[in-house]
Amino acid sequence: MSNRDLQIFTSTSEMYIPAFTDKPITSTNAQIKRQTPFGSSFVVPQSLDGATIFVQKTGSVVREYVYSDAEGAYVANAVSALSSHLIDDPVQMTILRGAINRPESYAFILNKSGNIALFTSNRAEQRAGWSEFTTDGKFHSLCTIDDRVFLVGQYDKGDGTNKFILTEFDADLYLDFSDDFTGTAGVFDVSSHFANGAVVSVVDGDNYLGDFTVASGNVDVSAVQEITSAEIGLKFDVEAETLPIDANIGNGPLTGNPRSINRVILDLVSTLSVSVNDKRLVIRQVGDDFSLGRNSVTGKKEFRLMGYSKDPTVTITQSAPLSLQVNGLIAEVSF
Repeated sequence: MSNRDLQIFTSTSEMYIPAFTDKPITSTNAQIKRQTPFGSSFVVPQSLDGATIFVQKTGSVVREYVYSDAEGAYVANAVSALSSHLIDDPVQMTILRGAINRPESYAFILNKSGNIALFTSNRAEQRAGWSEFTTDGKFHSLCTIDDRVFLVGQYDKGDGTNKFILTEFDADLYLDFSDDFTGTAGVFDVSSHFANGAVVSVVDGDNYLGDFTVASGNVDVSAVQEITSAEIGLKFDVEAETLPIDANIGNGPLTGNPRSINRVILDLVSTLSVSVNDKRLVIRQVGDDFSLGRNSVTGKKEFRLMGYSKDPTVTITQSAPLSLQVNGLIAEVSF
């Protein structure tokens, strides 16, 4: 791996060849220095945010190979220690650097099970985290080209047969395995994507019309709204849960003591659907013209909660597959 030095990853160790400032590396002057003893799997290591990340040979740990001034050598610390349940014998890894209008870099790690573990890193702000992508089927392979992410998904059409689809992550689409369809009076021909009996979701602009069953190759939403265009696909769940909210007081930490989250304030951007601990934010500005769509919410919104727990958490979900961006939250805890 060519990074800040020429790095070597083997099944038993991680090494590097120091670079020279005034002459090239040759077979006569190369020095191979062993650094860490973990060993890597056959997943190709990738350069991410100033470091090189690789999957340990056990297939259950992702490590970051980076030079440490304090150690005077390369170190390979685990970056998946708190999210080891998301790493399941990876088979492929690809990187997205500073794209999709965000400053972070992303590592997409495809597991043998067909799920994707996503690692987000922003070293300058010392922020990093993991999330998981799943689909109604499984991801087969993926790659990144510049600022675009492509993948091949394996899906059940609804009649027990599988279909492999090449698709692209698209921020303008709300549904999985979806497309924009044109129909007549609320009836859409979706036979190219779904078989009879499949349950699909329908989104019209910024309105979620609900779930419908494919019959005779068509989706009929005329009973709800006679529209001529819609996004039709598979609805997926969005869930973000904090760790148990704890605090230190004069007598020590509150760990194990009953406590309550009374109030949560979310910092939202262009959001059309969000719930906090099953408390849904109603996003609808009613005016004289009922044909107008709803306006997305940007700003801070407050949620009032009830109940006590020894491990209280904040869980953010959606009741409709629409736009959602949470920049941060503040929680008020009583004990």
